[in-house]
Formats: sequence, C-alpha cells, structure tokens
Amino acid sequence: MKLILILVLILSVVTSSFSMDVEKNEASQIELQSSRDYGYFALGFAEGINISLTGNLRVCVANISLGLCGFSLSFSLIDSGLKHDSSGDAKSGIRDFGNHLIHLVHYYQKCGVRKFISEISAISKEVTNETGILKVTRNTTIEISHNKHDLTSDFKSAISDCGRGDYTGCGVASGRIVGILMRQ
Repeated sequence: MKLILILVLILSVVTSSFSMDVEKNEASQIELQSSRDYGYFALGFAEGINISLTGNLRVCVANISLGLCGFSLSFSLIDSGLKHDSSGDAKSGIRDFGNHLIHLVHYYQKCGVRKFISEISAISKEVTNETGILKVTRNTTIEISHNKHDLTSDFKSAISDCGRGDYTGCGVASGRIVGILMRQ
C-alpha cells in the first residue's frame, strides 16, 4: 500500500513539472510571436511614413523585441469608440496610440533611424495632450480628424489589419496617419 502511495506521489510530481514546462513554453511562444509582430509593425510604420530602411537598419527594426499589445489595446479602444459612439474610448485609444509612438521612436533611434524622429516625437506628445491635434467629434457617429482631414477611415484600416494579424499593414496605416499629421 505504501509503495502504491509513493508511486502516485512521484507520478503526480512528474506530471505537474511537465505541465509547468508546457505552460512556460506556450507563454514564451506567445511572447516570441508578439515580438515578431512588433518588428513587422515597425517595418510597416516606416513604409507608411516614407522612411527607407535598407540593410542593417531594416534588419535591426525587423528584430525589435517588444510586445505589440500596447498598440493593439489602443486600436481596440479606438474601435470601441467608433462602434459604440463613445468619444471617451476613442480619446483614450488615441492617447494610448501616442504613448506607444514614444516607444517606437526609442527603438528606431537604437537602430540608427534618424529620419522623422523629432517629428514623430512631436506628434506623439501632441496626441497624448488633452488639447491634442486630433479632434474626436461626435455628430451621429464618432469622427477622428485633424485640420478638416478625416482620419477615421485610416484608423479603421489600421484596426482591421491588426485584427486580421496583418501587422505590417497595420504599421503602414499607422505610419500614414502620423505622416498626414506631420504634413498638416
């Protein structure tokens, strides 16, 4: 009887250790995928804002190791604001978007990207400010605009691409938004 009890205890210890390793492996796989996604997003953003990345710059940006969940959350809030006519959610999402642009600028600088860095930083600061450059208006639906240029469809494109897992496309659309803001 003691032998059976000891065997059951040993078996339960071995099985629980194995399941912990599987959970750790799954978590690291998710983290790895998220890091890869951010690299795709960062490459797309550069394309959308017309930053030419070649050679080592492109490799460095593609290998940026940061989770994409920050931008995903901002797009989720903007999407919620657009769908539910909630200017509060849309504004929070835009503010989040601006905050995460700061991280992108930091990684671009680490990789040696110099073009538009100060402009992207300025846009980021303005978007996060309560009197920011993006206006969220509420007529019959939420509209996101800047100097009479409607950016709602651009944000919807970024949201759609991100939702489909097209992180390069999501980055391109996001880069276009910032590019429009820089030119206004």
